[in-house]
Amino acid sequence: MACYIHPKHLPSREDLLALVPTGGSWAEVGVFDGSFSSQILEMARPSRLLLIDLWADAAIFSGDVNGQNVREINGRELEKIVRQRFANYPNVEIRRGTSELLSDQPESSMDAIYVDADHGYRSVRRDLFAAFRVLKDGGWLLGHDYGVNPEKTDARWEFDVQAAVDDFCRDARLSIHAFGMDGCTSFAIQIRKESGIGSRVYRRMRVLRTDAVRGLSHVARRVTRQ
Repeated sequence: MACYIHPKHLPSREDLLALVPTGGSWAEVGVFDGSFSSQILEMARPSRLLLIDLWADAAIFSGDVNGQNVREINGRELEKIVRQRFANYPNVEIRRGTSELLSDQPESSMDAIYVDADHGYRSVRRDLFAAFRVLKDGGWLLGHDYGVNPEKTDARWEFDVQAAVDDFCRDARLSIHAFGMDGCTSFAIQIRKESGIGSRVYRRMRVLRTDAVRGLSHVARRVTRQ
């Protein structure tokens, strides 16, 4: 099946947050400095927000939503920034690690998960499968850097996110519902756990759990600007 059929094209990833009913249980996998986490808190008003990032003791590179203004910060420093930023938010839980930490959460217990961690193919698929298990039927799986929108940026990046997301959708018989059309686009998939589909995804997830844990929170290869 197609990975998307007439998806909505919304102006930005903030607009994707409006697809999710307010007040639910959220997770963000790949947090960087917590800037988008703040947007989730403000717009989605979750009852709980679980923040997961590896925050490796190494240089972490990340740009803005248009793939520009790239910054380099040590992962441990980013973790300190995030912990200070949300120190007074009792509904925010912060954990260092990968999406494998989602295995601690009950199945079908979360309303939305935003994925923006390691952009390697296997890592993205691992994140998607882990998220699928804990998302409710009708929940939302969102993520960043599906592609590049040349109308908003002249930067060029090469990601494995699109291939991983498309393959995940085919495996789970799901479709992309909407795109957030920043310079680096985001996607939104509404989860449907119909009979037979969930077990297929879970089997795939168990295979991927044997893969080695990738090292960095944000990994992408910059291609020369055109």
